[in-house]
Amino acid sequence: MTSPTSPGDASRLSWPDAWRSGSRPAWLAVVALFALLAVAVLGIGVFDLGTDTARATFLMAGSPIVALAAVLIHVRRSRGRPRGESLIRSAYLPELGEHAVLVPYARWIFVLYLAAMAYSALLFGFLLLGGIARAVADGFGGESAVLLVLLGGLTGYTIWFLAEAARGRIRPGYVALSPSGVYHRSWALTGFFPWSGNIGARAVHVQQPMIEFAMAANASGEIVSTSPAWRQSERKLAPHLVIRANWLAVDPALLLAALRFYRENPAALPELGGEAGAVRLREHRLPPS
Repeated sequence: MTSPTSPGDASRLSWPDAWRSGSRPAWLAVVALFALLAVAVLGIGVFDLGTDTARATFLMAGSPIVALAAVLIHVRRSRGRPRGESLIRSAYLPELGEHAVLVPYARWIFVLYLAAMAYSALLFGFLLLGGIARAVADGFGGESAVLLVLLGGLTGYTIWFLAEAARGRIRPGYVALSPSGVYHRSWALTGFFPWSGNIGARAVHVQQPMIEFAMAANASGEIVSTSPAWRQSERKLAPHLVIRANWLAVDPALLLAALRFYRENPAALPELGGEAGAVRLREHRLPPS
């Protein structure tokens, strides 16, 4: 069961068995390895300050990138249960032409990625300019050319990502439950999935916890990419809706229970067009399915 046995009791939203599985020790070991590497790189940089200032500066500037990599791996793989129910609200969506209940993504995760990209753009850009200046002074060689191409590609991609975010093509998402269906606005894709074509909702684990809102073979579920700078594998699963559970600002078990409840109780769908649906989710008034 993924629903509370009594209204308002969040503690009884059980965690699906599918989300308990997975190679948790393996990715925790990777996170620990990256964290130790970040400390080691920083330590070597501090040690080199008195002998090789350029190398020390490079290592100390690069260590935060390694540390951020550890944090981002943890964020992608973790199985947290955030308590952001107060963020659930009813709002009018121009994309649907109707009101819906919005279940938001966690903004702090998006901000963390933006910070990582911004810092990477500055670091790679600085190294690229320094590499060009040195190559001009000493002459272009095979190794320097390869390095400059690599740095140019990394700098270009991070700037591209930030530009797409500034234009709103990559942004924090949400899942909107409306009387007609489920609208999904992920970081770089959108999709609408009508209740009439749904054949079930379940918890799955594909490298990380996910929610699958499965559609019939002849359903009209459609997924559209909003930016080529951030490709999400979920698009390949159309016409099915797949939501990354650990990107949500609320307990993913709550969203899963809501999807199951409204699919099995079509008479309750009209309340998603007003505040009643938002209140039901915020108060966990979802009978066992």
